[in-house]
Amino acid sequence: MMLNDKDNHIAINVSPVLVSEILAESGYTPNSAISDLIDNSIFAEAKNIWIDVEWKDRLSNITITDDGNGINESEIDDKLIMGSQDFTQERDIKDLGRFGVGLKGASLSQCDFFTVSSKPLGSNNIVSRVWDKEYNRKINQVVVKPNLIPPTAAEKRLSNLSSGTSITLEKLRDLSWRSKKTQEVFLDRFITQLEPHISQYFHKYLQ
Repeated sequence: MMLNDKDNHIAINVSPVLVSEILAESGYTPNSAISDLIDNSIFAEAKNIWIDVEWKDRLSNITITDDGNGINESEIDDKLIMGSQDFTQERDIKDLGRFGVGLKGASLSQCDFFTVSSKPLGSNNIVSRVWDKEYNRKINQVVVKPNLIPPTAAEKRLSNLSSGTSITLEKLRDLSWRSKKTQEVFLDRFITQLEPHISQYFHKYLQ
């Protein structure tokens, strides 16, 4: 029997969970991951970017908050799609991204749980989405969930801004296997090394 062009192929199923875990192993260092997230803030025309590190043993977290234009509910969901941007299409000259994986790849390279919160320009509402790697692995599907816990410190900061976005990285991978003492050493080293890295790579944006 002859196969026409439509029939002459074999569908290959791709596990989105495994793809997300491949992104997590894409070679980011802590400095390069934070820099990729800062790129997003710059593209959103942020004038100020805050990086907060909260020490809580294995529950320590890192939050990047900006006062950029923010994004609405549909846009925040689009941003969390893997490969959300066609790299062959012409991009805005200010867009420092390329493949539409920066937010996910940078975040997942450093943590197993992250929250994206945003307040779009002209709105008083803050929209939040949670990516929980362990939950996705359990159900073998990539999903994001609304943030149902009480407002985080980042969301409280957003509420005082006219617009902006925050990304909070929790369940940090570099802390999961360390003792309490070496966790503190890692975070101290992270903070110490991040400042000169940002000064070098974003010097033209710094006052």
